[in-house]
Formats: sequence, structure tokens, C-alpha cells
Amino acid sequence: MPDLRESFKTYHDEIERCLDKQCYWSLVHLLVVLPAICAATETPSGEAGGNEYMNWCRRYFDKDPRFTAADRYGIRVALVHQGRTTVEERGQCQSYSFAPSGSGEHLTVRDFGAGGKNLIIDVGQLANETKRAMEKWFSDQEDARRPNIARHLPLLAREGRAEIASGPGMIWHLPVMGSTGGIAR
Repeated sequence: MPDLRESFKTYHDEIERCLDKQCYWSLVHLLVVLPAICAATETPSGEAGGNEYMNWCRRYFDKDPRFTAADRYGIRVALVHQGRTTVEERGQCQSYSFAPSGSGEHLTVRDFGAGGKNLIIDVGQLANETKRAMEKWFSDQEDARRPNIARHLPLLAREGRAEIASGPGMIWHLPVMGSTGGIAR
């Protein structure tokens, strides 16, 4: 099976780039989709719904009653699909705020009354938690899911270089990101 760490290098490197450049909003989007990507590789179809997402979070994130798998899934759905940080369904809070890395405001709950709880999440801490969860996943050798992962890894988007012909005898070697052919490291 291809090495999981190498297969997810593009994502790991992007986390570090976002932290270094303080691109926290982009980083939050990446961090909330990574459990879905990991969970999808485990399924026969290569797709993951809410149950698969939350099960992956339960298995690999450290347990914290302030920030559950349902909270994580609620944020992902609201943020990725509606561009919001307020949730209507899952989770303990009705809204989530993301603080810059190092803010000291990680998993702080603000109660606005009448069930209006807001959870503040330090983006740097969320990045560290996600990287730890992925490391646990990389090391997990449960045989039942490995055949699916091995089948789906070659389809994972990655960074590389592609040869693109632009005319007779002219080939460009360009850096690209993608899931389809022609990409070499």
C-alpha cells in the first residue's frame, strides 16, 4: 500500500503554509474537510457521509466533551456548504468562532442565553489536533479498512509537475495540483 503520510503530504504542507502566512480562514476550511477525506478513503465507494465523518472523528481525535464529533461535523456542514459558522442541527453550540493561532481562546464557551452558546476555537490548536488525529490514523493498521484506502489513495489530489504541450516541440513543465494523470513529483 502507498505510504499514507506521503499521500497526504500536500495537505500537511498546506496546513503549514496557512499557519506560516496566517491564512486562518482558508486553514479552517481545510481542517474541517480532512476528516471527510480520510473517512471517504476507508469506504468501498470512496465517499463519506455524516456518520462516517463522525465515526472517524471519534476514533482519531482526542476525546473532549467541549468539542465532540457532532460539533466537528456541524461546523463542516455549515462552513463548507453554507459559508456560515452558525449551525442548526448537530453539536452543542449554535455558533462557532475561530480565533487566530496563539490567541489563548481554545474551546472557550460563551453563553448568550436562551441556548445561544458560542464555542471559540483557536485555529492553531485545531491544526495541531487535526495533525495528531491524522498521525493516529496513519498508524492504525485495522485490516478491514486498508483495502479500501489502498484503492482510493491514487485518486487523492496531490502536488506535482505536469508536462503540458503548447505547440510543436514545446513542452511546459508546470507545478500543478490535481487527482488526474500526468502528475509527477
